[in-house]
Amino acid sequence: MVRKIMISLVPIALAACVQEADQAGSPANAGRTEPIGSTGGASAPQGSPVRPVTLARLPDSREGAGAAMSGMLRVRQGCVYIEGRDGSRLLLGVTNPDIRWDDRAQALAVGERLIRDGTAVEVGGAEVSGAGRGALAWREPRPGHCDDTRIWITSAITVR
Repeated sequence: MVRKIMISLVPIALAACVQEADQAGSPANAGRTEPIGSTGGASAPQGSPVRPVTLARLPDSREGAGAAMSGMLRVRQGCVYIEGRDGSRLLLGVTNPDIRWDDRAQALAVGERLIRDGTAVEVGGAEVSGAGRGALAWREPRPGHCDDTRIWITSAITVR
């Protein structure tokens, strides 16, 4: 009896998956952007608006401070952060013009290399926090909704 129930549920589950895949590729869903990562562990419902990612940019320079930080690249609510091993989160402030956000790939592009949300990275540079944040000369207005309590200014990012 249990075997018959299991066998009859498999086609229903497969049909549901195929229908969902067909809907995802339908013209009504063309151009829909899916969120990267999660906010608090839950993904946004399908069809919900997704905040575009804006990379915080400072004046162009390929030179930077000599400190290094290891962590994970995190994209949250349209902001790019470095998350430390201790759970700390620093807004990524980029000076190197070769580092940019690639909307199409939904990844940080460093030259030709793509770095996605959740990738272990090492970033060179220095931290700015407290009153020093107000002295930064942003090349483009940094996203006002991003948590800039702590900022990591970088000109170099490598995948670990």
